[in-house]
Formats: sequence, C-alpha cells, structure tokens
Amino acid sequence: MKQHYSGLSWLALLLLVAGLASCSTSSSDDSEYTQAAYVSNVTLGSLRCLRHATTDSGADSLYYASIVGSLYPMHIDQTAGRIYNADSLPVGTDAQKVVFTDFSYVGAIMAIKSLTTGNDTTFVLTDSTDFSAPRTVTVYAFTEEGYVERPYKVEINVHQQNGEEYAWPVAATVPELAALSNVKAALCGSTLAIFGMEGAVPVVLTAQATSSPEWMRTPLGATDINVESVVAMGTQYYALSSSGNLQTSTDAVNWTAATAPVPFEALAVVGNQMLAVSEGKLYASSDGSTWEEQPLDEDAPLPNSPLAVVSLPSRTNSNYTCLVLAGLSGGEAAVWKRDVDQKGINIFDWNYLPQNSDVAKPYPVSLAHTSLIAYDGEVRLYGLNAEGGLEQPYASNDYGRQWTQASNMLPVQADAANSLSVLVDGENYIWICCGGSGQVWRGRPYKMGWDNMPAVYKKPRK
Repeated sequence: MKQHYSGLSWLALLLLVAGLASCSTSSSDDSEYTQAAYVSNVTLGSLRCLRHATTDSGADSLYYASIVGSLYPMHIDQTAGRIYNADSLPVGTDAQKVVFTDFSYVGAIMAIKSLTTGNDTTFVLTDSTDFSAPRTVTVYAFTEEGYVERPYKVEINVHQQNGEEYAWPVAATVPELAALSNVKAALCGSTLAIFGMEGAVPVVLTAQATSSPEWMRTPLGATDINVESVVAMGTQYYALSSSGNLQTSTDAVNWTAATAPVPFEALAVVGNQMLAVSEGKLYASSDGSTWEEQPLDEDAPLPNSPLAVVSLPSRTNSNYTCLVLAGLSGGEAAVWKRDVDQKGINIFDWNYLPQNSDVAKPYPVSLAHTSLIAYDGEVRLYGLNAEGGLEQPYASNDYGRQWTQASNMLPVQADAANSLSVLVDGENYIWICCGGSGQVWRGRPYKMGWDNMPAVYKKPRK
C-alpha cells in the first residue's frame, strides 16, 4: 500500500523535509521507522541489448534486441539497503536506459540522487534512467514524530563477458607429454595424472590441478598396465593389465592386484561407482572389490573400446539422475542410458539406444581417442580426426540419442596430437591433454566461473 501526500508539491515536500531535519525526534535506528518508508517490490521493464551477428556472406553486423526485464528478478535486502538483480543481464544490455514496470514503495514520495549534482530528483519509473553505476533511491515518509527516510543502493548488474565464450589461456607445453602416446588423464582428489606410453615404457605425469601445474614424470612400477584403461575413484586409481586383470594403486605408480569376478575389457567411473565390461556383461562396484552384474533391457553390444560413462540430472524427476554409457564395440557405436532413483525406490534397467540409419545425428564413430564428459547440462564427446586434429566436440542434449557437433568450444591454437584425453575438474575447468604435441589446455566458458549473488528479500522490521 502506498501512502501519498497529494496536496504537497515536490518542492514543498523537500522544504518540509529540510525543515524537519533539525527538529525531528526520529531515531537513526531503522527499527523504528522502516515500516513507514520502504521499497516493497521492483520489476525491470523492457531493455535494449546490443547483439552481434554474422550475415550469410560472413560479414559482422550489430543490432539491438529487446530484453524482457522481468526475467531478471530484482532482490531487496532491507537490512543492507540494497536492491539488485542476482542474475546479471546479458552482455551488451544498455544500462544507461533502464525502465521499470514496478517500483512499489510505502511512504510519501520516492527520489533518486542525481549523478551530476548529487541532489535528490523526481524518480519517474517510465523514463529511461542511467544505472550504468549504482544509484541511491530514497523513500520519504512522515510520522507524528517527524519525517523518516530509507535510502537504497540500486544496482543493475550486467555481464561484461559473453557467458558462452571460452577463455583458453595459452597452453602449457610439457616436453614429457610430447614424448607420450595413448594418453589417459585421471583426476584423483586434487592430483591430475596423465598416463601414457613412452615408447614401450608406461609412465605417468603428475601435478596439482592448478592454473600453473608443475609436472613430475615417473615410470610405472608395473610394465603390463594398459594406460588407456586407467580411471580414478575415491582416493585410488584402477586399471587393467594387458590380460584384463584389475589392478589398483594409491600413488599412480605402484600397482597391486584387485578383486574382480572375471577379466575385464574396459573400465569407467561415474561418481562413486565403477563400471566394467566383460563378454557382453556389465558389472558395477562401489568399492573396487565387490561387483554386481547390471540389468540390461536387451542383448545388444556394450562399448569396450573405449568405455565411458557420465551422469546428468534428470529433466523429468528431481529425484532421478541419468547415466549415459557410450563408446565403440567392434568399430560400431554402442550407447546405453539408465535412470537412477536417488531415493532407491525404483530400479531401472540399462536401455540400449540404437545408433542406426533411423537416427538423424548418430554417435560419431570416426573420432579417435575419445573422451566423454558431462558439462553444462549436456553430454559432450571429444576426439581426434584422422589427421590428429582436435575436432569440435559433439554434444547430446537428449541423453545420448542424438549427437550434434558444436562450434567455438576449443582453443584455436591447438596443435595436432597423436592421442587425447579430456576431463573436468571441480571448478568446471575443462582439461585437454594432448599426447605428441605436449599441450595441456585448461579453460571454461565465462559463465561457468561467474559467482552467484545471494537472492534475498528481507521484510522491514517492526
């Protein structure tokens, strides 16, 4: 509910405010007056946003698009006296011409401090107002004891970067990695380990997963480890020997035999679960020693060259996650999907997803040295082409049914490689490790590094 003194002009009100300032008995403690003067709701109106486009001829062009301001809620922190949008407006939004569809307040009148004079001026919601810098908006009200005022710092946050663009700092070239082939990267805690073959010798490069890793090269204690099979779960590494026997290690160098029901063909890890394939059967273990055969909905090929699995939130049930298992079997695509009930009420089979001529955009079988990651709500497949070049990743937004090649997701300076391994760390950085070229790239789209501001609304105190 708004309270207005319609009989007072703006100038008269300001004079009255000034006159009362010296004799007001109101306390500086806002607990006594915030119920008399406060902002109750703010909604942005339609805003202009400068966009970039490319014409059919390849020329660059600029145009203005309309942004629906109400999609970016304004939050009111009554205690701190702040009004702001936690979800920043898109890059290019014109913050110098902001309009509001609602700026409700309780009090007599509302004013905004001038950017030029520093004095209060009339705040007209329908006029475009410059919020390229924070502005002070004040609500004035009158009580029997005198006048009260409630100032707010109003911030219209606009992204300064295109969230979809990737930041790829110049790659570190690691000579020891340039000497490796058949590389496979694994993240165990904060340690990034890159396994590979240096001629006939299996070695591992280890470093902390930071922006400036310092690499240490160590030959493996076991010479028959299949370096491309290495995975990490918990605080341990797991791998297969040349004969398919399961091995484990705590330091990535020294390996001992682990318990497995049969020799395995391939390993993959998702979260706290390890999967393994053997003779058309899929096994799972949460501790690396106790294994259970997994239910399959039909007799169809399982991937084993390579085997990869990722987890994504379900779009149909907040209590479910969705696992996607993908790779090749005999040179043909093999993709499976499974829903997982996090409450454990329902148990589902793995469902086979055929990648045949009926699928418009099937799994790309031509890629070599592939890596599968879950990123930004989709499944992504990275790999090398026949010339050793890094292909733009293929993305699946439907849990492995269709695969569409993306664009502008790789560093343009990436050199050709003889092998490739890609993973994601806990800070959403994508690590691209290239055998042969020795390049290690670490990057992410800008939006994956943005901080989330708190979204609050605090009612005025009585």
